Amino acid sequence: YDIEGTMLGEAETDFNGEYIIDYLGKNSYYLEFDLPNGLAVTEPNMGNDETIDSDVDGSNGPKTTDLYTVNPGEHIPNIDAGVVLGVLSVEWLDVSLENNGTHHSVLRQLASETNVSHYEIERSIDGIDNFETIGKVLSRGDSESEATYLYEDYDVQKSGTYYYRIREVDQDGKNNLSKIVAVERDDVIIMSHKNSADIYPNPVVDELTLQIDIAATVDDLNVDIYDAQGRLAKANAIIDVDIEAGQKSYKLNVRDFAKGVYSMKINLDRDQIVKKLIIVE
Repeated sequence: YDIEGTMLGEAETDFNGEYIIDYLGKNSYYLEFDLPNGLAVTEPNMGNDETIDSDVDGSNGPKTTDLYTVNPGEHIPNIDAGVVLGVLSVEWLDVSLENNGTHHSVLRQLASETNVSHYEIERSIDGIDNFETIGKVLSRGDSESEATYLYEDYDVQKSGTYYYRIREVDQDGKNNLSKIVAVERDDVIIMSHKNSADIYPNPVVDELTLQIDIAATVDDLNVDIYDAQGRLAKANAIIDVDIEAGQKSYKLNVRDFAKGVYSMKINLDRDQIVKKLIIVE
């Protein structure tokens, strides 16, 4: 893959575990190793012999290497993956990022979790060399079912390119990194008219009304609801399309929700409104 995450070549190892990927131009690249079921990567850079140690250190996401700069006619040997029988703590499905105007939403989707302590959200601005931890989210506990976690970064007043990654930390202190996602942010333009929303009653027992004032026609509306831990409680709770400017109201039954505090994410094309929702018995 190049630094933008575009796959430019692939190969399958032979019986001895050897491979070659050629016809690459001058650029910086990283490798991702797709392992058979039941195998996991070893600790990277162990031992004194650099020709046989494992180079998979998670620099660009799970099962990836650091970046290597390749020049025309140059051969780089021994970019290796050490593997062992074992189970990964986290099976990642995806990490995505969205610029919602007032904040950035970092969404991570997992297929399973085992022995995970927490996740640290790391951010770097205008480069991938200065990541710093900006937030921490506790794991929901061991599970073989899919899970979605949401983190929202409101410290986004500066213009530039924002890079994010997630560091998964095990109970024993070991960790691995997700892939890097990025979003470009220009100077914020304050609009005189903007979308707004209200929920009533709130707190609510069984049914609520969502009222939205729409500044301009939007193509798509969908509403997702997240619990207090940032887990997706209900996707597409409300869906609508081709909505003209004006006021719209929607009814939503919440009898099946446990009592507690939730976040309602109202997505209107690229605009997002976040409202706190309190459900009581």
